Amino acid sequence: MLKNYAFPILLLALFGLTFTACESGLTNSSAELSDDELITAIQSADKMSVSLEALPSSVRQEVDMRKSIAIASNAHEANDLGFTVEMRTVNRGPVGEASTIYFNAKGRMLQIEGLNGARNGIIKAEDRANIKRAFELIMPYQVVMPDETIITITAEEDYSLIRTWYQENSGTREKFTLVFPINVLIDGEEITMDQDAFEELITSQKNDRKPKMQLKMPYQVQMPDGSFITIETKEDRALIRIWYQENPGVEEKFVYVFPLTVIINDNEIVVNSAEELMRLRRRFANSVDDRSHKACYNIQFPYTLVMPDNSSSITLNKRNDLRLVRTWFAENEDYQGQRPTYQFPITLLVKGEARERVEVGINSQEEFDAYLTENCAG
Repeated sequence: MLKNYAFPILLLALFGLTFTACESGLTNSSAELSDDELITAIQSADKMSVSLEALPSSVRQEVDMRKSIAIASNAHEANDLGFTVEMRTVNRGPVGEASTIYFNAKGRMLQIEGLNGARNGIIKAEDRANIKRAFELIMPYQVVMPDETIITITAEEDYSLIRTWYQENSGTREKFTLVFPINVLIDGEEITMDQDAFEELITSQKNDRKPKMQLKMPYQVQMPDGSFITIETKEDRALIRIWYQENPGVEEKFVYVFPLTVIINDNEIVVNSAEELMRLRRRFANSVDDRSHKACYNIQFPYTLVMPDNSSSITLNKRNDLRLVRTWFAENEDYQGQRPTYQFPITLLVKGEARERVEVGINSQEEFDAYLTENCAG
């Protein structure tokens, strides 16, 4: 009797093994990716918002380790790939700024292979037990949320009020700001700072932050007329801006000549295409084309933004008007992830050699790009 069922049972067993193997291959496919590739996959994947309590314990531990300097404002799961946790700085560096930490599906924090140092708030294992701060804010202090709500921080527990605000306003990327003056503790000394003094402190920190990405000189760029400009020193970047000033009707952007070499944390990486360079730019805060420009310039109000539908525009008369941009994107979800552009001319406010305020007129996107390359690159 048993012989009559032996063959069907064997087939079912083999089918079960095959199905299990296939299923394992699907669910564990992320294990075949490097950390760098997995981060890229997570960034591109559809993600679902999740509560912090639903995250793996190892993720919660990493987040909890930072609670005195940064809080988790949002978390997302990329199915079968991993998790992202958005952190907001609350007591160190550029207060209110967002960064993202990536984890695989098992909760292991992801890092870029072949590089030393931290990225996106990642902390080396040997440093996790003692997170050092270049300075810290002395409580109590107040912060202004993007909707102008004021939150008073009197103890670390009050950071949860900031986290709750961002969870209730999950589409908001704008950072909160400090109410000045504030008291700052630096090397055991208490110092009262206004906004300008605090921004200078942050600028000095950003200049020292690692990892930092910069192009290795010499390198070349090709201009729209086919000519080449060789960049051997930082001063040579001005040649790009001068070219656009001498060719005011040209709207096409210059391009880098590949291959070129970028330096990240004293490591040299050969880049062979614009796509590879863009991927590296997205990885690092201090990129060769960093749009988080606060250490480099401010834009004089009022100015106008042209929205991604190319028919809408928003005029900003003061900093708080940035919430109008956030509202526009909330009402036009098809354009999420795209960027508005400036309506030129605009005026940049920068600091001169004697720390005086200097106005710089910019008449086109190409001239703006050239200015950034010349003055705001790493």
